[in-house]
Amino acid sequence: MTMQPHIACTKATEAQLVTAAASCITSLASKAVETHGSCTLALSGGSSPRKLYNHLARKAVPASSGMPWQQTQLFWGDERCVPSGAPESNYRMAQKELFDRIVIPESNIHPMPHVTSNYAQAAERYGEELAAAFENRMRNDLPLFDIIILGLGPDGHTASLFPGDAMALSEKSAWVTEATAPEAMSPRHRLTLTLPVINNANAIVFYVPGKAKKVLAEEIMHGKRPLLPAGMVTPAEGTLHWFISS
Repeated sequence: MTMQPHIACTKATEAQLVTAAASCITSLASKAVETHGSCTLALSGGSSPRKLYNHLARKAVPASSGMPWQQTQLFWGDERCVPSGAPESNYRMAQKELFDRIVIPESNIHPMPHVTSNYAQAAERYGEELAAAFENRMRNDLPLFDIIILGLGPDGHTASLFPGDAMALSEKSAWVTEATAPEAMSPRHRLTLTLPVINNANAIVFYVPGKAKKVLAEEIMHGKRPLLPAGMVTPAEGTLHWFISS
């Protein structure tokens, strides 16, 4: 099965991959600012994007084409339901690796709620925050993100959309939902953007460093694993950018 026209793929060594992904994100963000004055960027969690965020923070790309942080609004694709200072927090990782190292207005940073209960209400609150932030940036009655960064789990999950979590995967109306990770993963309670929101983005960047997930990433990219959550990321109008280790 061949790739669709709206899919771009970069395969490289891990060191080259982080530079290429950072350059892609920087270019997409700069074009968004040129087009409509701002960029909306949803960050991925987990451990995979640490080097990517650190690379963006160090402005390894030429200064003339660096990230337009002052015009960039940062959101999250998912969050683990832990206190904000917990090591597992996606917010804490991004804070340490990225926005503690850059000059960005605090008002540009929109973390998901950190809660240890009332998950549905927390998801609803973040949906309301998105509604306010994207009031003038909608498409298909959904928030229109300029860029969403996604990772890939060995089970094919992305954001906090897991195989077997039928409630989260089938959500069609809510923009943010509570999600449940498999029993072997901790913490199990998560918040995540839903598939309709993810698939509405202008650009989705799958950053998958490391050879362990290379085969799975290629299968998903070529449409061979459509039932996995990552395989359900099929934007109708946006572009998928895959960054896979060679």
